[in-house]
Amino acid sequence: METINPELRDLREKYETLLEKYADLTASLSRTQGEVAEIKRVSTSFSQQTIWQLLGFAIVMASVMITGIYYQTNALRNEFNPRIESLERQMNLRFEAQQQQINNLDKNMSARFEDLKQEVRANRK
Repeated sequence: METINPELRDLREKYETLLEKYADLTASLSRTQGEVAEIKRVSTSFSQQTIWQLLGFAIVMASVMITGIYYQTNALRNEFNPRIESLERQMNLRFEAQQQQINNLDKNMSARFEDLKQEVRANRK
């Protein structure tokens, strides 16, 4: 059955052409939306993986730093403890020597004071 009006036939052809283009565009849009959804899913998993990798890296670096600081502290402690102990012994020896000198000076001064007392008493008599 053919239409009599040629304008109507042209409009029908344009309509069918536009309908085909619409179907193609709808299919293309559906594919694009599917691809976008897939990209979102993949990018989300990649970002989660990146976050976990960053977290793991931070934990490893923190443990390495803590271990390094602990090692250095022990190394310094082991290096300086003998030095500090020897300095303490030297200081104790010096302190004891000074105490001995002070005691000797006190004894000498007491002895001289007693001698002076005896001289003064002897001169008074």
